[in-house]
Amino acid sequence: MKKLNKKYEGWDSTQHLNEFDLWNNLSSYEFRYRWGSFLENKILIKELKSKNYSLLEVGCATGTTVKWLKLNRIFKKDKYLGIDLSGPAINKAKYLYKDATFKKVDIDFLKNLKYKYDYVFSRDTLMHQENPFKFLEELLAVSQKGLILRTRTKDKGKTEFDVNKSCQMHYDNYWMPYIVINLNEIIDFLRKFKFIKTVTI
Repeated sequence: MKKLNKKYEGWDSTQHLNEFDLWNNLSSYEFRYRWGSFLENKILIKELKSKNYSLLEVGCATGTTVKWLKLNRIFKKDKYLGIDLSGPAINKAKYLYKDATFKKVDIDFLKNLKYKYDYVFSRDTLMHQENPFKFLEELLAVSQKGLILRTRTKDKGKTEFDVNKSCQMHYDNYWMPYIVINLNEIIDFLRKFKFIKTVTI
């Protein structure tokens, strides 16, 4: 596996694991309430319920989506793959959810993936890419029925794609890409793909 680009090495750190590990310490009741308050998580359950689905989660961290699927009784171990750049996070996910499949990947994994999944689910990954539209195209290329994506957007002003300007300090050590995309630019980008039937924002 290739060494991570310097702009992404913060994800492959213990600090990144600790950031997401807090979800694992919540009771099922509190987790259901807090994790279930995010709209993208509600949409995921609505889309997958009563369906024979395959699901690729891009940026799975410590596997909290598996916990969410299990609480909603729709987890299918042979239909789920969670991928992440973070070795520590993936190791924790494997420890917590031994019946799920998780894989540490490099930044080119999606580009080289031959298999398509019914649904692709990805939270807060798009804005951390050096080339977010290329990444978005890769997500679309491996999803057959739907892509459920959460990202930060803005309504005014053009997107600043220079990661030396659109960046954020993470864990006191790493400057990481943080590109807040103009929503209209995302819509215009999606219009190029004839296979997209609907976009819900």
